[in-house]
Amino acid sequence: MSNCVYNKIAIEGGFKGLDIFTDKNIDFNKIIPEPKYIEGKDDIINWRENNWNVFRNASGTQIVGSNIVLFETDCNVPINIIKRLSEIANRKIEISWATEGMDGNVGKITFMHGLKISGGLLVPYTDEWKQVMMDLDVYMGDEYYNM
Repeated sequence: MSNCVYNKIAIEGGFKGLDIFTDKNIDFNKIIPEPKYIEGKDDIINWRENNWNVFRNASGTQIVGSNIVLFETDCNVPINIIKRLSEIANRKIEISWATEGMDGNVGKITFMHGLKISGGLLVPYTDEWKQVMMDLDVYMGDEYYNM
């Protein structure tokens, strides 16, 4: 299984008025700021994993229209970032994610005011699971294409 998680967020009402990008990349520090003084590299990684749910900032950001952003994270889904963003934005935000391959972790959750209002992990091979994989342009493995 890949360490890369492909993410898509859709923000009801769009990004207008939200300061969440640096150089056209979604910047987790603008949503949950990292403390200015953290001792060592391990402490920084631990802080990020505990607060962002990932150990690096987003990469590969693509802004699609006025309300969708695609990006990649390492190893995990930035759930804490999306919860906090839904509080800051004061609007509904949906995140969908997938990892590569047929054994991929695929899900979709909607947040409002920092609370999960629907969603979770998707059942493999269902239409919704396949749709998220295709929306994120994730390679599903040779076994999927040979079915």
